[in-house]
Amino acid sequence: MRPTMRWWLLVGACLVMMTSLSMAQTHEEGDHSHNPYADPTVGPLIQPAADDFIGDPGSIGAEKAAGDKGLATFFEVTSNQKTGLLTPFYRFSSALAFKVRVPLIIDKTQTSWDGERSTSGLGDIAIDAEYSRPAGPGAEWRLQGSVKLPTGDHEKMVDLDGVEQVVPLGTGSMDILARGQYAKSGVNLDWVASALYRKNDSSETVNDYGTYTATSKITNGDQVVFSGFARRRANDSWWLHLGASMVKFSDGTFDVEYSAVHDDTSSDLLQSGTLFDLYPGVSYALGKLNPYLGARIPIGTSYDDEFANTKRDTAFIFQFTYNPTKMGG
Repeated sequence: MRPTMRWWLLVGACLVMMTSLSMAQTHEEGDHSHNPYADPTVGPLIQPAADDFIGDPGSIGAEKAAGDKGLATFFEVTSNQKTGLLTPFYRFSSALAFKVRVPLIIDKTQTSWDGERSTSGLGDIAIDAEYSRPAGPGAEWRLQGSVKLPTGDHEKMVDLDGVEQVVPLGTGSMDILARGQYAKSGVNLDWVASALYRKNDSSETVNDYGTYTATSKITNGDQVVFSGFARRRANDSWWLHLGASMVKFSDGTFDVEYSAVHDDTSSDLLQSGTLFDLYPGVSYALGKLNPYLGARIPIGTSYDDEFANTKRDTAFIFQFTYNPTKMGG
């Protein structure tokens, strides 16, 4: 069997599995999940864009030049969240690039014992700086530092049968992310391996009870992500993609400080767990515009909290990268 045919059969099998998982997985009322992909900052840093592969379609081995600019996008659809991410980028030199990630939450739905509530709006914007250097023929090392700003309303209120409920659009904290990446390009096969660490800060909410105030401080657990993605050229225009990731995150904390009456309290947020996911997809070299269509399929979910919902939906992912200074094949 030819290698290209094997890749097509593999992607086809993954898509069949993706469809069956999507139909089988449902959310149960009353359960809660610590799925980190509910924060649209995480997913787009795991899934590489077209420009993250060294060999842009039709221009393998092309040198990066100062003034290189464009726009990367990331659209993700699950049963409870639909988001889009716009990432304009600019390259100051062959080694240094600057990116701004602007998440647009088209619809976010939360389900609990008392019903469903949904909202939309701007999420938490992240600012990235990326340094890259050659690592031999057709290879490159990259270091990226990101600051996630609390631009999304983490106290967004919606009306549910006359009762105001919170559906957050952000974490309310300024978080730091660091990523190391190695990319390798061949004639017909490119791959990218990444390790990412996210350090979460605290968000605060102050409640005034008249005679005293209570300041609630939530600190989400830190995250570590390991991922690997490969794409194989099927013909002059089509690429077949396959990737995998492991997300490990730790417990957070919940602290309440009282101005009077009560003693301060502190407790753990039982968030620690491990997620494993598979990413099949296809992309097409369309000149300056390179679209990608794929999915994120949960293949393993475990939490230390026995009451956490381990059912995670398959996510459908659409990307395109627009780079007016380069031409695809």
